[in-house]
Amino acid sequence: MEWRERGKKLMKDERDRQWALGSWIVDGERMKEAAAITVNQRFKNAVYKAAAEITGHSIATIKSLAFVVRNVDEEVKDEFQVSFAHLKLVASENQERQRDLLSQVARSNLTVAEARAKMQHSAGIKPEKKSKADRQAALIILYGNKLLEALNHHEWDSSRHAELSWKILEIHQAIAEAAENL
Repeated sequence: MEWRERGKKLMKDERDRQWALGSWIVDGERMKEAAAITVNQRFKNAVYKAAAEITGHSIATIKSLAFVVRNVDEEVKDEFQVSFAHLKLVASENQERQRDLLSQVARSNLTVAEARAKMQHSAGIKPEKKSKADRQAALIILYGNKLLEALNHHEWDSSRHAELSWKILEIHQAIAEAAENL
């Protein structure tokens, strides 16, 4: 198989894997509902937490996968050979708009960044150039949030103390590097 074709197959496989994970998460939400458990955010969060523990993905990633599967029909996904990130980009649009945007993406072979810029332009949103300080501050916030998520996600027991200490140290170093570049 030619190198380029192999890359395209890998991307399709990755999109299908992400779709399958999102579908599995949505199935978990539905199973909770079918079991006559009161449908509220607490039970959805239990599904998200369990999915995060099983897959190793963050809860934000889990929610994002489920959001795309809930909001993009599978026939739309199958009609356009685009990445999962493209599907995520259009997931908040109605189906007609999704098809229109994905058609433009496929026809012009747009990257996610190009498609996002095109969507923002058509919505009258001018892209804002962020300063280096703003980008570094965003990284500090990102890594700080990762640290908080790690602290909230793990139970505090002595057997995992060393593992948590290393995780905290890694995130601390990433924050320090971002702060140095301000």
